[in-house]
Amino acid sequence: MSDVYIAGSGLTAFGKFHDKTLKDLSATAVREALTDAGVRVDGIEAAFVGNAVAGLITGQEMIRGQVMLRPLGFGEIPIFNIENACASSSSAFHLGHQAVASGAYDVVLAVGAEKLTHEDKQVSFDAIGTAVDLEQMQEMEAELGSSSDRSFFMDIYAGLTKEYFSKSGATQDDLARVVVKARDHAALNPKAQYREI
Repeated sequence: MSDVYIAGSGLTAFGKFHDKTLKDLSATAVREALTDAGVRVDGIEAAFVGNAVAGLITGQEMIRGQVMLRPLGFGEIPIFNIENACASSSSAFHLGHQAVASGAYDVVLAVGAEKLTHEDKQVSFDAIGTAVDLEQMQEMEAELGSSSDRSFFMDIYAGLTKEYFSKSGATQDDLARVVVKARDHAALNPKAQYREI
């Protein structure tokens, strides 16, 4: 196994960029990563692209990575599309790491790009709602209660939080301290979505 190094990284700011496409968002991060690594597009031998819901949000299926990367000049290398729910991007990174460690490639690009917002919130809720075992979802909805005007996961997390409070003795104040800590850190990060303290 070869040693593997992260030569560069790039990141878009976090936010709901209604006016930007997945192409726009991924282009920002990819360009920044290439610049940081000092690598040109023609120095990349393969790309691993993680995305979970583009098909459900935009209708773009099958060749998501190719669609995102082609405008940047990637067209003659293997581009692998990885969908693994919330782990899509980390799975793309994992597979890129394995490809270099095994000696299959020397330089690869791992990209994670997601856009969960849609002008019709129900489209977003329905898309993220597919990240569960759909056969069990109906049972859980009956047990927890659910509303069509929010994500099913809100109900799941609320139920889990109540259970955690009951078992641990934690309170809402304990969770509020987590938010305060996160906002303190975000205030120092120019790419964080919520930077106000």
